[in-house]
Amino acid sequence: AFMTALSAACAVFSMTKSGLPVSTSQAIVGAIIGWNFFSYNPTNNAVLTKILSTWVMCPILSGIIAIVLIKSYRFSCRYFTVHMVLSDAYKRIALIVAGGLGAYSLGANNIANVVGVFIPVQPVPSLSFGSITISSTQQLLLLGGFVPISQPISPDEWGQPYFIENPNAPIYPASQQYTWVFTPNDGVVLDVEIVQSIKIRTTHQFGQFGLASSSLKIGETLGFQEGRLQQAVELLNKETYFNIDPNEISLVEINDKPKHTFVVDGESHELDIRSYELRSLTLGTSASGAKVGEVFCLAKPNYGGELDLLVVVRPIGHPGLSSDRYAEALAVQWISAD
Repeated sequence: AFMTALSAACAVFSMTKSGLPVSTSQAIVGAIIGWNFFSYNPTNNAVLTKILSTWVMCPILSGIIAIVLIKSYRFSCRYFTVHMVLSDAYKRIALIVAGGLGAYSLGANNIANVVGVFIPVQPVPSLSFGSITISSTQQLLLLGGFVPISQPISPDEWGQPYFIENPNAPIYPASQQYTWVFTPNDGVVLDVEIVQSIKIRTTHQFGQFGLASSSLKIGETLGFQEGRLQQAVELLNKETYFNIDPNEISLVEINDKPKHTFVVDGESHELDIRSYELRSLTLGTSASGAKVGEVFCLAKPNYGGELDLLVVVRPIGHPGLSSDRYAEALAVQWISAD
C-alpha cells in the first residue's frame, strides 16, 4: 500500500512539475496495476473496466449537463426579465455555489485516492466477544474519542472561569469544561447561577446534522450529566443554604420543545435544548427525591466531531425559572463568543 501511494505521488509530482495535466485517479490506478505486475497478483478486470469506463463517460456526461444548463438558462432569459444588478448578484452566488461543490467533490475524490489503498491493511484486527464483533473501523472510531479537544466557548463578559476542569467528568470521550458562578448583587441567595461551558468529542458522528440531539440522547442514556453536575451541586451548596449530597442527585427531563431560536445580532440560531428537574434523592419522602432546582442545557454542534454545551444550573425559587426559562442573555453571549 505504501509503495503504491508513493509511486502515484511521485508520478503526480513529476508531471505537475513539468506543467503537464495529471489525474490522481489515473496515477493511483496505474500504480496499483504496476504493483500487481511486480508482485504477480491478479488485477480485477471487472473493477478495472468499470473505472476505465468512467474515464470515458465522465467527459461526455459533463458535456451533456453543460448543454442542458446553458439551454435552460437561455430559455429562462426569454421569458423572465431580471434587472442587471440582480443578474450579476445571481451569477456571483452561482459561482460561489459551483466553486464550493467543485471543491467538495474534488476533495472527496482525492482523499479516497490517497487513503483507499490503505483500507485493506488496517493495523487493528477485529475483536470478538461471543456474538459481538467490533470491526477495525469501529475500533478506530472509538479511539478517536481520546483525541484532544479544543477549548470551550468562553465569553469575555463572564470573566475568568471559576474552574477550568471537572474531576467528576467521564474520562471518555475527551472533553473540557469551564465553570462560572454568577451571584446576585442584591444578596438574594436563590438568584445564584452555576454556568458550565463544555466541549465534548463526539466519535459517533462528525457532521453537524443531528449531532446535538443524538449526543444529548446518548448522554441521557449513559448518565453522563449526573456525573458532571456534581461539581455544580457542590458550588450550589456553597452559595446557598442547601445541603445537597452531590452523589445522590438525579435529573428528570421536563417536557418541553426540543429546539429554541436565539437571535444574536439580528441572526437567528435554532439550537437543541433540554430542561431537567434537579432532584435530591436524600431530601423529601418521595422515592424520586425532592426538586431543588432546574438545569437548562443548550447544544451547539460543530464539524469535525465536536459538540459545545451550555449548562445553566439554578436553584428552586430562582426568578429566571419562570421569567427566563431559556437563559436568553447568557445564551446570546455564549453563542456570539463562538
